[in-house]
Amino acid sequence: MKARQKPKWSKVFGDLRSGVVRMKYKDRDRSVREFTGTLINAFVPQIHQLEMAANNPLEQEKIKAFDLDMIQWVTIQLESIEEYEGIISATPPPRRSNERPEDDRSTEESGNEGTQEEGNARKFRSRYDPEKDKG
Repeated sequence: MKARQKPKWSKVFGDLRSGVVRMKYKDRDRSVREFTGTLINAFVPQIHQLEMAANNPLEQEKIKAFDLDMIQWVTIQLESIEEYEGIISATPPPRRSNERPEDDRSTEESGNEGTQEEGNARKFRSRYDPEKDKG
């Protein structure tokens, strides 16, 4: 996109809903920030997923999106965009080594695999002493 031409809200919103977007913008403190982010829930860690849409189509001067580098939601004023690359990927970024997979339900204490219920049952069985209940 041309350096002087600012992208429209509908273009940015559509791109963020379609994939990972890269741009540079000026933050409130006037420092230039590089942004790589999206609105696709599959790319956002589960703990950060929002229950409802954060963007109001009537407020077309700003847009809220998830920054994949900072791992947080940011609000970007469209007038502050310096460079806009658009969609750079339609696939999720590689998982960071310190992130747990979402569908991993293994228990923390034991290294055994299984659901949380199975882990709780193992803990109960390991603490239960049938000899104490007899007397």
